[in-house]
Amino acid sequence: MANHGKHRHASPEPNFERFRGAPNFVADVFSSDTSLDYSDRKHRFAAAGIEEYLAVFDTEPLSWEWNVLNQAEFNLLKPQQDGIIRSSALPGLWFPEVAFAGRDWWTLMAAITRGVTRRGHHEFMHSIWHANQIE
Repeated sequence: MANHGKHRHASPEPNFERFRGAPNFVADVFSSDTSLDYSDRKHRFAAAGIEEYLAVFDTEPLSWEWNVLNQAEFNLLKPQQDGIIRSSALPGLWFPEVAFAGRDWWTLMAAITRGVTRRGHHEFMHSIWHANQIE
């Protein structure tokens, strides 16, 4: 959860035991793509204002729905032309669709490693590290 800068959605309570507000990004894993919990959680998360919601279904091949909030409802986030899904809620979080579906964790980690070296991720982290100077 980013609680500083332009991605801020939540704030810690004075005792730092919990946060008030929605996280930017939530990921869930379900045992199948027919889970009734998914639809309910998806609607609740959209209503709460969560920017992105990734639901992963333990199927073969692995399947998922990457939802991005658009005016109080989720739309599916599609990969770009190069086959990589790029999070806007967490800049630098990159998932190559083919590697993810095939459970190729090494390629997935390489894409994330590359994503966090990009300017968007550095600007995002700068807004967190230097929160007192920005807000």
